[in-house]
Amino acid sequence: EVAALAPGDVIKEEDAPVLLDGGNGALLLRLPLSPAGWVTLAERSSRGTIDSAFSPPQDGWESLFDRSCNFSACWHASQKAYDTFQRSQDEVRNAVDVMMSDSSRSNHAGHVAELAAVRDVAREHALQSMKEFCNSTFAMRCQKEGWSSGGPCEEVLDTANKWLVVLERGSEIDPRQEVTTFHDLRRRMRQARVELKKAVHALDIAEDEDKSKEEIADLR
Repeated sequence: EVAALAPGDVIKEEDAPVLLDGGNGALLLRLPLSPAGWVTLAERSSRGTIDSAFSPPQDGWESLFDRSCNFSACWHASQKAYDTFQRSQDEVRNAVDVMMSDSSRSNHAGHVAELAAVRDVAREHALQSMKEFCNSTFAMRCQKEGWSSGGPCEEVLDTANKWLVVLERGSEIDPRQEVTTFHDLRRRMRQARVELKKAVHALDIAEDEDKSKEEIADLR
């Protein structure tokens, strides 16, 4: 708490109010103030009753609750999008592992590419959702002011920003590069086998020459 409001005090609204989880199914309607700070305008219980120390707006508290951005709902939507991306990422990893362990790897390349395409779509959706969440008014104000002093909101925002970095960094696994690497390795292995055969052949010739020399020496 940075200040206490007395009856008759005037506060300046900085931006649109947001909804926060108040625990036990309750929602808090919080308003960002200028130049800094927040004020809780009202609280709606899980039963739908609204309690406030302020006079209601002209269209009523219920209408303001309904049109305000729900921070928790936005976070859950971003979480769901990120989880979908992670599942798609895991499917790509598993498919690549199968491909690299199978002697006929080229048969798996198309399947891996399809999974990667699905993963890329999931990543773009999660990236957009996470950007909107991290750049929301509430998130920006919290990061600027440290509103809840290390509380759950900061933990959520820290997690969101870490996930945003992961999403911005990219897909981490490039199936095409994996296939290209495999083909390169296979080409090098073929070359190595050819060189090995040449070396064995040359050794056989050298051994035959040595035997011939020994036989000639015995004849003499």
